[in-house]
Amino acid sequence: MKSRFLFLVVLATILIGCNQSTSLTPISTVTTAPTTALPEPQVETTNVPDPEMIAKTYLDHWIAEEYPQMYALLTKVSQDAISEADFTTRYQSVANEAALSSWEYDVLSSLKNPESGQVGYRVLLHSLLVGDIERDTVMNLSLENGEWRIQWDDSLILP
Repeated sequence: MKSRFLFLVVLATILIGCNQSTSLTPISTVTTAPTTALPEPQVETTNVPDPEMIAKTYLDHWIAEEYPQMYALLTKVSQDAISEADFTTRYQSVANEAALSSWEYDVLSSLKNPESGQVGYRVLLHSLLVGDIERDTVMNLSLENGEWRIQWDDSLILP
């Protein structure tokens, strides 16, 4: 009987303990400052013109044999490296030596970065002496004062 009594006392203690609400007292309190939103990062975008347009303009001037207009589209460094007279003579010499009757081009690709660009194109030269000469080449461009300018070298005529 004692064991029953002891069992009932233990059971009653447990039941009473479960019914009582306990309040927890925090050991310490942590205060946090109100969160402030970080400012949005400022992204500066630059609208770079399409280098393909200036390449086509240059190549159209070549077909029309408008060498001063072509020369005006060169970078300052290129103009420092070759005079307008020598530039014109170079194009005319190639046309005369190859006996070119006409030429044409196709733009194949275009790439632009904030300060440089490239235009890939195919040139087809129609020669009275040797027939058609077809070559793929690349025109490198630099942005000067917000406009594309062509980095000229002989490979623009015939690579």
